[in-house]
Amino acid sequence: MQRIILIIGFVLLIVSGCRGEPAESQLSIKNNSDNIGKQAAPIILPAKTFYKVVDWVTDQSFLYVQQEGSHASIKSYDIDTGKVNTLSSVDGIIVNASFSPAKRFLLLHLAVDSETAKVIIMDMESREQLWEKQIHSYDLTYEWNPFNESQILFTVFQENWEYKVWLADIRNSSWKEIENLPPFYKWKSKDSLLYQEWEENRSESASALMELFIENREEKRIDSDVLAFDFQDPYLLTVYLNNDKNTYDYRISQSEEEIVQFTMPGFKVFSDWVIPQHEFILHTNELVMFKPNSKGVSEFGEKTFSMVRMNLSTGEENVIKELADHAPLTCSPEGTYCLTGHKLSYAVNLENGETKQLIIYEEEIE
Repeated sequence: MQRIILIIGFVLLIVSGCRGEPAESQLSIKNNSDNIGKQAAPIILPAKTFYKVVDWVTDQSFLYVQQEGSHASIKSYDIDTGKVNTLSSVDGIIVNASFSPAKRFLLLHLAVDSETAKVIIMDMESREQLWEKQIHSYDLTYEWNPFNESQILFTVFQENWEYKVWLADIRNSSWKEIENLPPFYKWKSKDSLLYQEWEENRSESASALMELFIENREEKRIDSDVLAFDFQDPYLLTVYLNNDKNTYDYRISQSEEEIVQFTMPGFKVFSDWVIPQHEFILHTNELVMFKPNSKGVSEFGEKTFSMVRMNLSTGEENVIKELADHAPLTCSPEGTYCLTGHKLSYAVNLENGETKQLIIYEEEIE
């Protein structure tokens, strides 16, 4: 099956298997920003101890994980002040971490051994552990229910990539298998999911977009021949491949009405179509994304990109800055900053494009 590399959310593990992540030097960053933490000192730490940026806590601060041996610390960093706070510490190797949509809960995914994961859910206000479960798995993905934050869907993969999908409810400690569901999905409402039809031997890149109602198992076809999709209430983003022109056609709809449509060049990594990173900023009704500048299909390294900011009410877009590559992307809740780069270690001011490196390894300092 020709795989589509969706560099949105849950399919990042496929990308890392296909190629190395973009180097920080490709960002062509300038570090003389006047508006991003002018007086704030960056985070300086040994490279081997920095694991990852988790997500934004507020519009000025983000959460990151520092791993020292078998001990991990979850810390917050304030861009404006440079202040670092340790929020929690755990014994074990953290594989991943994820905020609930309203940032009320924090999920920690730890490795027990090569075939077992441990998941811990913490309350961000009390810092108390609310839920814990060991899961026999080779790999694990998860999707919070934004309409009911006590619910999380887990896709549990085994080493042969067979999988099962489970619905956890941390309020009543339930763990229920959801049968006949593809491994990747997005919540559409409190009791329904969006997914693309999954066929192992399918050679085509595009497939139907479906909605599944969990309780009664009813299914509804939303669209056909969709290359990729994303949903963040109230916006549904769908991407279609125009094979004749080797372009992507984007449509963004709200309440089943199309509000924005645009086209951009398509491109591949090896034989796989790549969808560049994007982020919805609901506070300002905007979309931030990377758009390739060159036309036609080419290998990944031959592209240059623009980071653009699109008004979803008017369709108007502004170029924030030019980049030699596209990279992971996460934007603050009110759209002041976006983090990008190989380890999300650079902050971009969305008003003026000024950029500053916020995470520096001790080994980089002469």
